[in-house]
Amino acid sequence: MGHGTSLSLSMSRLRAAAILLLGLLVVHPAWAQTPQLKPGEGFLTLDGDNKVHGWGDVKTERPLGEMAKLVWLKMAGADWASLDVYWDCRNPACQPPKGHGKVNLKKAFREDCDDAFLYWANWERKDWVEQQGEGITRMQLMTVFGPFVGNRLPKDGPLPEFTPEWMGRSDLLQASPEAFMAWIADPGTHGVLTQAREFLTGFFTVTFDRKKWWFKPGVCSQGTWVLAGNGSSHALLFIPMPETSKDAIERMKAVLGIGAK
Repeated sequence: MGHGTSLSLSMSRLRAAAILLLGLLVVHPAWAQTPQLKPGEGFLTLDGDNKVHGWGDVKTERPLGEMAKLVWLKMAGADWASLDVYWDCRNPACQPPKGHGKVNLKKAFREDCDDAFLYWANWERKDWVEQQGEGITRMQLMTVFGPFVGNRLPKDGPLPEFTPEWMGRSDLLQASPEAFMAWIADPGTHGVLTQAREFLTGFFTVTFDRKKWWFKPGVCSQGTWVLAGNGSSHALLFIPMPETSKDAIERMKAVLGIGAK
């Protein structure tokens, strides 16, 4: 009787372990095998234990491009969300032919409205300087953006004006995929990822669906970034050529092994 009970418990544990492993492979298919990358691509994963794994070219510095908006969310996203900011984008250079139109923070982030982010950043800059002075404001700016400006901005000097290059429209803000994933993995960035996920998938998914993947593509002068997450894990892909948002997301899905056509 005792031996049979022990055998039954062992089989139950084996079944439970198999179910758990299967669940991990379904939610994290890329962890199950080496990803199939194209020349020049860099791919990293960040698992639930905050461990980073990388493949391909993950050390070459690349311009952040449209991914700079994630850094701005860390700098001021909580304030902008609480103030329910909005902007009426009529800049055809931002979105042909007539701009994005009226956007709030969520829409501006989803549609990469540089015009809105630039307006909010300079409005915030003015308020910061009035409240605490240029010195403290510059220190706070460099604390957030320091990992991305390198030596392209003097360590000392006046507080810079926020121009389109601060929105990723130049090579001012750069990071290797490896360094960018390290920034993403930092506990101080957790709020940014939560906010980004809510903007891209909605409150219900953030609260109740931890398996649904979200995707944030971002074009730069050297290619296209794609950040993806599902509430517990994240993945970052750099594609060394410009891609449409749709094609970039499909490429990320192919690398992850999910949503195959």
